[in-house]
Amino acid sequence: MDTLRDKIHSLRSTTTGAEDDGHFIEFTSLDNLLTDDVIETALQDTSIESFRREGIKKVILAGGKQTFATLISVGRPELIYNCIEHYDTGKDRLDSKLPLSVTDIDNIFGAKAREPGGKLEEWAKQLEEDQYEYIPLSFQRGATHRVLRDRVRLPFKSKQRLGGGGFGIVYKVTLSDNDHDAQLDKVLVLKELGNMRKSKSSARTAEAKKAMDAMFREEQRCLEILRIIKHPNILELLFSYTHKEKNCFLFPLAKGGDLQDFLDNDTRPVDMATDEAVYHAFCGLSSALESLHSYIHQGLKLEMVGCHHDLKPKNILVDGPRFILSDFGLSQMRSDLKDYKSMYQSGEGFYIAPECEDLSTFQKLEVGRPSDIWSFGCILANTLVYLKEGTAGLKSFEKARKIEIQTNYGPATFSMFHAGRENENPGVAQKLSELETGGSRSEKLLVQCVRDMLKLKPGERPPIEKCSQALRCVATSAIAESVDQAWADTSSDDYHFKDHLEYQVEKVNFETWSKTVINTPGVLKDLMQSELTFKETYSTLGKIKAELRSLEQKAKEDTWFPLFVQLRHLVNQLLSYAPKDVQRRIHSLVESAILQSDTRSLRLSDLPAQNTGTVGSDRILMLAAIKHMNSLASARDSERTIAQIPKEDITLKENGSISVFSTFYLAEYRPSDAAEETQSEQVLIEDLIYDKEWQDEDGKQLFERMENVLRIPDTTNEFKALQCRGYCHDQSGHRFALLYRFPNEPNYQFVEQLNKLYDKTRPVIDPFSKSKQAVVSLEHRFQLANKLAESIFEFHKIGWLHKAISSYNVVFFAKDERHARKMESPYLTGFSHSRPDQVNQISVVGSDMDEKLNAYHHPDYQRSLLDPTNNRVRYRAEFDYYSLGLVLLEIAYWTPLQRLLNRKDITTREGEKLLMYYVAYLSGPMGASYASAVKACLDSKALRGDAEPTLDKADCVEPNFERYVLEKLRVCSA
Repeated sequence: MDTLRDKIHSLRSTTTGAEDDGHFIEFTSLDNLLTDDVIETALQDTSIESFRREGIKKVILAGGKQTFATLISVGRPELIYNCIEHYDTGKDRLDSKLPLSVTDIDNIFGAKAREPGGKLEEWAKQLEEDQYEYIPLSFQRGATHRVLRDRVRLPFKSKQRLGGGGFGIVYKVTLSDNDHDAQLDKVLVLKELGNMRKSKSSARTAEAKKAMDAMFREEQRCLEILRIIKHPNILELLFSYTHKEKNCFLFPLAKGGDLQDFLDNDTRPVDMATDEAVYHAFCGLSSALESLHSYIHQGLKLEMVGCHHDLKPKNILVDGPRFILSDFGLSQMRSDLKDYKSMYQSGEGFYIAPECEDLSTFQKLEVGRPSDIWSFGCILANTLVYLKEGTAGLKSFEKARKIEIQTNYGPATFSMFHAGRENENPGVAQKLSELETGGSRSEKLLVQCVRDMLKLKPGERPPIEKCSQALRCVATSAIAESVDQAWADTSSDDYHFKDHLEYQVEKVNFETWSKTVINTPGVLKDLMQSELTFKETYSTLGKIKAELRSLEQKAKEDTWFPLFVQLRHLVNQLLSYAPKDVQRRIHSLVESAILQSDTRSLRLSDLPAQNTGTVGSDRILMLAAIKHMNSLASARDSERTIAQIPKEDITLKENGSISVFSTFYLAEYRPSDAAEETQSEQVLIEDLIYDKEWQDEDGKQLFERMENVLRIPDTTNEFKALQCRGYCHDQSGHRFALLYRFPNEPNYQFVEQLNKLYDKTRPVIDPFSKSKQAVVSLEHRFQLANKLAESIFEFHKIGWLHKAISSYNVVFFAKDERHARKMESPYLTGFSHSRPDQVNQISVVGSDMDEKLNAYHHPDYQRSLLDPTNNRVRYRAEFDYYSLGLVLLEIAYWTPLQRLLNRKDITTREGEKLLMYYVAYLSGPMGASYASAVKACLDSKALRGDAEPTLDKADCVEPNFERYVLEKLRVCSA
């Protein structure tokens, strides 16, 4: 038994670096020693009867090894039977009864524990003392505060001092292999506050101890409140206890030290190697401060305000990629949500706000949350100097801040960021100006943020929520800059990515996103209001950067063929975080940019087999392909032609003309060589009359180029145009007849023009009217207007001008007249005059048959058609938009244009005045957004901006049309 006792004693551990913590035995070591056989042998050496030993052994193995070891240590192992006799047979282990009090010892062991005189036997005294060796404290994460007996052994294998101050000492401790919470790391930080027992100062009176305890309780309260929200950037309180009159906290160890260590070293940690990583870490820190300043817990219905009061680099820990807010010794949290203020207590360093104390008298003043904002701004300024100039720059900056102030005790020198309560520090102002002048986009944003935070008057400083938003803008801008560089690197001649259409599309996508979001402060600021949106955006930007670097690395492999699927997915994901209107603007700008560029030499490596053509990059790739086909068809040497149809294969329907003002007719088409069972096909026929001077080649060019644009409906439902079936050429009558298929719906037998619907339906319900006409809802009119505008805009994107937009050329197909009134699917017709928006394209001028439709043309274009000198204005995109504006005006008043204008010509002053009258009163029936859209369509100068009419439309007209027209109509039809 003595040998076993010696083995047990050999397991004793002491805390390296601690003087009075005593030794302890780790349970793991004891558990490994006391095996089944060892326990059985030990029991055999006792006076316990053999028939009881097996049952006793089971209890020891189940959870009584610490109790048994304690009895072996004092030389009374046989008394284990007495312990078990008094053991509650519930779920608790035998060891859970430790430590035993003197009363417990008397109850369990009775007279055996007492001498004849009544004193405790020596072994009993030793038991009462030594039992603590076997039950060192077990730490459980998040447990309630414990007040420990002095005899309790702390399970620290080592204890290394890290630092300290007037309020306590901080140690790095290593936990034993005891039965601690599995979530706890082995190496932690211990903060000990106020050892009153060992105080060398006579000033450590009962009042001082009371004050220290009050400070501890306040810090403990703050830490426990903040622990509930589990903020990743707030130092978590793992455990707190009081031992030998020392109040103690246990925290996780920040492996990177603190921010002061970071700023004192020119070599940065790996996780903080880039500036954007540092800015991102500050976003987390600001979020932590936000949780302190405005604490809300919905579950507990708890709402409080707090203040740190001691914000400085020493109290900001560095742990991997995170900054962690720590040291809440001076912090306060209150339920009073009014303007929080308290008397400034104490602080150190350069980060004290000007309102904390009067530097001339050193009188302490009232402070609040704006004081934290000031300190945070100082830290940000110092960090930016460090990032730009290193430790040498910080020393120079500190020197530049030095000022001399006359105090009641004589002149004193300070290096704070202010020069008194009402005076700026000129060294700070100069340094910020220097950083801003030579800084990047993100650095300039940060300088502006710091300036706002360093306002001398506390009330002028932004709340922490605004600071967080500004810092999110800085971090997003910074990582976007590094992604810009990654794009630039992969676009170099060392790689061939720029030869791929998909790569170029994603590059333009990102550049447009950056220009629209990052370079537009208002958009970026709005986007960064949400912390979740920031996290998603920042993470996606990081993934885009990593993907570009991965492509860069893979390009070095000779057998590798570039795939851009992941890049496309990430860029589309990035765009999805922006508001819908911003997304639409970006998509529109990207489409215009791609379609304006020359993509013919680019390769297509991974275009999806099934192209949905709906959103994002896939749609842009589809548009680029359509544009490329248009370019091929527009070439003079193109060999492609539309199918020429014999006149005999076409049968006009009786009364087939749609309208007296229309060049369209209903007909049936059936090839003469078709099989007998082949049924005829319903078609629309549009006549195009051309001048006798036209050459055949010009006519061929017209229809070859038209063929491609009219086949677009096969590719996407975005373009509301009928598909061209072919053409019939009557040379003697210098006339072309274009045949259009009906939409691919079996029940579509009826065709109606928008112009005719005005007289067959009503826009409002009149309870006093006897009319039985159907009512067209405002919602349907809004949807119709939006669909028409979107359709025309889509054609313009691929460089195609319609040239004949009117309510006569908007038709609806349905199974009967009643269903046509629903206007569910409008189609654009009248492409006989349309052409690509290119200088070298033949332009068809009006003929006698469509003079009655000229009222829909822009006045400038109308006048040029009548110019006797034949000095005609070339048709432009804004002329189409003007015609659209007139149709939108008709839809608003549900009246044909001729009736609105009383058949007056809009080229005359009287006609223009009447038109503007209707526009001016449009807000009443249709709302401000719709009225604004119509006004924009009718104002070519507004669409062009300051640009000249000859300027490329992509630079001004299209973006302005989307902004001033489409976005307004989308709001109406939403």
